[in-house]
Amino acid sequence: MVTLEKFRSYKTLFFQYRTSRFGILKFAGLSVLIVLLGISAKPEWIVLALNFVFVFVSMFVFRWIDDAWSFYQDRKQHPDRKYIRSENIRSFFMLGLIIYILYQTGLFLYSVVLAQTILILFLISTILYLAFYKNKQLMLLIPLLKYPVFIWCISNFSMASEVLFSSVGAFFIMLAVDFFEKYPARTDGIIIKFVLLIIAGLLVIQPWIEKSNIFPDVVLMVIPLFFILLKRIKALHIFPIIIYPILHMIDLLN
Repeated sequence: MVTLEKFRSYKTLFFQYRTSRFGILKFAGLSVLIVLLGISAKPEWIVLALNFVFVFVSMFVFRWIDDAWSFYQDRKQHPDRKYIRSENIRSFFMLGLIIYILYQTGLFLYSVVLAQTILILFLISTILYLAFYKNKQLMLLIPLLKYPVFIWCISNFSMASEVLFSSVGAFFIMLAVDFFEKYPARTDGIIIKFVLLIIAGLLVIQPWIEKSNIFPDVVLMVIPLFFILLKRIKALHIFPIIIYPILHMIDLLN
């Protein structure tokens, strides 16, 4: 009876969290864009599908982990979130641990190398969270570490410079997205927005590689810079994560 009640409480907590913190359409779209950003050749559809499943599930698991570690800040800034209330926080941590164990087990059954890579990401993230969970600025950066790792994983752990640059570019894309969301107005941090977009564009489009057509690449890279000069647009903060994977695909197909 106690076990059944515990299961029901975990089920309720799971769906409360999923509804409030993990919109299916939003993260499915983001997962597609991450998969596009990680493409370095023309893959088969089955490979794209498997990459999407891996990224989407990983996004959910690490979203949970990131939110579990940010409870110190979120209790002050987001007291409306039920999962971090004192009566729920222990169950939230325990359920997160169960989810992670199941996730990691599934990865080991699929690919030992993939599972080991994700385990290293988890351990490094945990160490950084333990050290800096009270530092607001660093707590914004630690969750972004997963994006380069996801791209490296779906590239089949390629050490090609194009893949490595794209992986680091994903970090700066997501950093730009966070900065745009925090400072949406036209004049707020405009220099930083320019710098982040230029770095992200260079790393993703890579106009210096031999097969690249430099002039079109530079033109495509500069286009997003004009958008930050516009007046406030509601969806402007998601523009970098949309435009750069698409530009990456256009450049790859050419």
